[in-house]
This record gives sequence, C-alpha cells and structure tokens, in this order.
Amino acid sequence: GLLEEKLKEIEEGESIRVYLNSRVLSVDGTPGDFKVKVAYQSEEKVIEVGAILLAIGGKTYEPKEYGYGSNPKVLLQREFEELLLSEDLRDKGIRRVGVIQCVGSRNEVHPWCSRFCCEEALKNAILFKDKNPEGEIFVFHRDINAYGLKELLYLKAREKGVIFLRCDQLPMPELSDRIRIPFEGESFELDLLVLSVGEVPREDNYELSRILGLQLTGEGFFKEAEPKFRPLETLKEGIFLAGGCHSPRTFEEAQIQALGAVQAILGFLSKESSLPRPISFVQERRCSGCGLCVEACPYGVRFLDDEEKVARVKAPLCQGCGVCASICPNGATKLEDFEERQVIGGVELLLR
Repeated sequence: GLLEEKLKEIEEGESIRVYLNSRVLSVDGTPGDFKVKVAYQSEEKVIEVGAILLAIGGKTYEPKEYGYGSNPKVLLQREFEELLLSEDLRDKGIRRVGVIQCVGSRNEVHPWCSRFCCEEALKNAILFKDKNPEGEIFVFHRDINAYGLKELLYLKAREKGVIFLRCDQLPMPELSDRIRIPFEGESFELDLLVLSVGEVPREDNYELSRILGLQLTGEGFFKEAEPKFRPLETLKEGIFLAGGCHSPRTFEEAQIQALGAVQAILGFLSKESSLPRPISFVQERRCSGCGLCVEACPYGVRFLDDEEKVARVKAPLCQGCGVCASICPNGATKLEDFEERQVIGGVELLLR
C-alpha cells in the first residue's frame, strides 16, 4: 500500500536518518542551529538540525462505553473494515449492523469534531452494502459531517440503502446475545455494533511541549503561531507543525499540511539572513526581580538570574513582541529602538 511504499522510500533515502524507538530528551540552540538530544538504543545522541517539524500525530480514542472491549460484537470502524475485507459476513450470520457516530467526541470532555470519522463510516457502510446487498445497516448520528466532495459518499450510501437515523442524544444499546438499540419507541435488533471514534491528543504532548518550549491549546493539541497567517508555524521560530498533533484531520488534509510545512521549512532554511528585529533587554538598576516578565513571555526566553536577582533574556530567541515591556511595573524592560524617547520623538516628528 501507500504507507509501505513511503516507508521503503524513507529507508532507502541516502539523506534521511531514521531513529526508531527513540525519545527526545532536550532541545537547545537557536533557530537554524538546534541541538536535539535523543535517547536511542540505550545511549544519548545529539543531532544538529536547522529546523524542526513536529508531526507526531494524535491518538485514537479508546471507548469504554457501549460494551467495547467486553463484547465481541462491538467493534471500531477500523476493525469493521478489516472484517469486511477479510471475510464474508453472510457466512457469519451478520445481516443487520448498527453504527453509532461521535463516540467519545463532541461532548463536554472532547468537544471537537475529528473530521475523518463520518467519511470512514460512509465508506464502510457502502462496502458493507456492496458485499451484502440484502443486509441492513443503520447509522445513528447527530449529523453527518460530509463537507465538500464527501457529500457524494453520503448520497451514494443513501442510494445503496444505508439508513440514517438522526438523534440529539446518542442511543444506549442493550447488550445480550443480540444487540438492541431503542430509538423513538422502536427497538432495532442488530448482529453487530460499530463505533465511530475520533482522535484525542497524545499523553506525551505535555512533556514534549515543555521540552520544545511550545504552547498547547486548551484541548491539549499543539498551538500554531497564528491560525490565518502562520498556521504551520509555532510561536518558536524554526519549529513547524503538521498533522494530527495540531488538530484532528483527514489523511488528505494531513498530507496537504505536511507539504505546506515542508515548503515553509525550505523557505526558512534558504534565507541567507533575516531582517533585524527589536530585541528586549533589561536595565538591571531598575529591575526588582519580580518575575512578571518571565511569566508573561509567550516564547519562554526570559528567566531570573538567581545570583543577581534580576531578569535575563535569551536574546537569540527573543521575538521582540514587547509583552515583557508592557507588563514590567518598574520600566526596567525595554525594546531596542522602542525606548520612550525614541517613540516620543517619532510622534513629535509626525505632529510637525
């Protein structure tokens, strides 16, 4: 398949180094000259890179509801697909299948839509009807997220005879020898129940965000620098995002984002020099060491000097946003070329 083909290309690529079963321990250095320490084969290696692309993906939600894991007649969509491709369900007496959408998604704990679940359910429902024209399949859903050309899948599924049942609250099945789903005064007896689950953040996102100095969204995914104008960059220069670690998305969308991130990285690495930007600095005689600027810095490039009891700046990593200067109660933090006398002088010049 496509995945095996790409893996072979990676293994045979002369300029590609693969470190399987490795773990990132720390990231130091500056944009264009990062030093990544990884644990690999019971030893530590330091890899020097110019840019970092974060593409660790997400994690498939593992449901504890609906009897999954305890009842062999309750499957996930990927397991249902494997069953459809490997066996004739008619030989196993499976003629009535129920599908429940948005299991573990679009609720108070995981309020987002994972985007790919409905497409996966539609494809499997069509495959089931192709192999079992006399079989019945019922899809219980709040709504079907079939945007763009995916609506053609929805229309095809309806033409094949897939039955869609809309409900505000997803039904709770009765599990026994046969599965029963109560719905609007009726009871649907099923031979198989299929759950459409979405994507959730990986547990190690928090540790990796600390190592890289990146921000996470409230849901636990990695946050981009700006959703409209810098959707593939992070707030830390030289580190880029792609795929499910940013937010749940379809395979095609992840591919497009990855290609965009690669282009952004090539542009970043091909720059001979960058335009100078104002860097913050600290007037030590005014600094009281309160730490407000350290807490406010969105890039994590400020720290307190324990010996001198003043704030310091990692100048090569400073983005010149000015948040530290605006929050400093003593006026100890300044931006180069944006001191009071320079700003006031510019205003006076404009008013002449």
